[in-house]
Amino acid sequence: MRSGRYDEPGMFEDGRWWLMVAAGAVTAGVIAVGFVPGTGLTSDARATAVLGGIVFGGWAVQDTWAWWRRRSGTLVEFVLDGWIAFARPGHRKPLDREAAHRVVGMTADRLAAHVAWLCERDGLADVRTELSADNPRLAEVSATAPDGTRLVVRVHGRRVDKGGTAVRSALMRAFIARAGRDEPGKAVYAFASAAWREQGAAFTHEARVQARRHGIVMLPADDLGLWEIGLPPRALVVVPRTRE
Repeated sequence: MRSGRYDEPGMFEDGRWWLMVAAGAVTAGVIAVGFVPGTGLTSDARATAVLGGIVFGGWAVQDTWAWWRRRSGTLVEFVLDGWIAFARPGHRKPLDREAAHRVVGMTADRLAAHVAWLCERDGLADVRTELSADNPRLAEVSATAPDGTRLVVRVHGRRVDKGGTAVRSALMRAFIARAGRDEPGKAVYAFASAAWREQGAAFTHEARVQARRHGIVMLPADDLGLWEIGLPPRALVVVPRTRE
């Protein structure tokens, strides 16, 4: 399991940036052909060149936006990442964002292994991992804190053949029912997701309401990244905060 700083390529070191530049140049050239006089093109050919340039440019923008959203998450970060990359090509993302980016898109087995590693690193004992036999996107990690309190983390990863979707209310209800079978006050229950917090990517609204109502700690990729750098959510009381 990797730890410490993760040297994610900077914007100018990533091939997609140069692809975007090339696509922009081609788009501008094609559109320019449609407007430059004296090329001998008919009006229909000019219109086709302009339309083709717009369509190609739109595809390039959409493809680049989708890629950058996977790296940055939000529109604000999209803009800030672009400016920082332009002004400081050697810049690296903050440690928590780097850690979170490693989690996003993990399958259930990888996410469970990551959570188990965090538990062992932070001094929890008897760490166990169990993959779901019914749902390939689910797994469960359990561990015991020094004071005897158990930590139970159900993880929700993406499918190998498909992208990730949010934890829905049915999955949250099933976990709440599982938590209800244990003796109250003897364990802390958390639900981890391999997706970002914003826009319901990690948990649907209904799942979030149910989790808050029943005391389930939600751990989207953002919080897993903070946990890795020593700043787990305060509701995860069995895990020590090594930084403030």
